[in-house]
Amino acid sequence: MATAAEQLLKAQAPQHLCRVILLTDGEANEGIVEYHDIISEARNLRAKGMRSAPWGWGSSTTKS
Repeated sequence: MATAAEQLLKAQAPQHLCRVILLTDGEANEGIVEYHDIISEARNLRAKGMRSAPWGWGSSTTKS
């Protein structure tokens, strides 16, 4: 997610959407893996104008 965010923020323009679509199995096992760190990163990116749209599937995803 961080790499995608960096790319989007470099190309950010008022006429473009700035969104990362995150496909996940619900397991945070690469990069940032702690729940509170993931939430903090998402908040920081949103403050910079980028939004994320997580899409989870599989038995490890949660409904929260």
